[in-house]
Amino acid sequence: MTDNLAPSLTLINQYLVDLSFENPAAKRGRAPQGPLSIEKSVDMVSQPREDGHANVDMRLTVKVSAEGMAIFLIEITYRCVCDVSGIAPEALERRLLVEGGEAMFPAVRNLVSGLVSEGGFAPTLTLDPIDFAEVLARARAGEGSSEV
Repeated sequence: MTDNLAPSLTLINQYLVDLSFENPAAKRGRAPQGPLSIEKSVDMVSQPREDGHANVDMRLTVKVSAEGMAIFLIEITYRCVCDVSGIAPEALERRLLVEGGEAMFPAVRNLVSGLVSEGGFAPTLTLDPIDFAEVLARARAGEGSSEV
């Protein structure tokens, strides 16, 4: 009997690589009132390692403004290390960038929520789920960062 299941992508580790939280509203003493404008973009990048694993980086930027004034800016690079043994080379990019992104997203969403809360903003910001297959499709089409 043959097993038709593709090997699963195994996460070895995931961790925060870089983080920036800018809060220009605090310098002004108050945040602007009115409806918020929230811009989010994400880039996914993978890189093979010499040990047979691969690094997958999610680079997320969140800009929030109101009345044309910046309230805060978050930039995060979050990485997972994946075991890629047994995954066909033609499927590797999709598996890493889509499945890796889906695996990392809950941790990144929690980071953003915590930063916003600790930065003194209420209510906190909870990111909507990201369609990582769409992010990959846009990257392949040469569109660069994907607005999400």
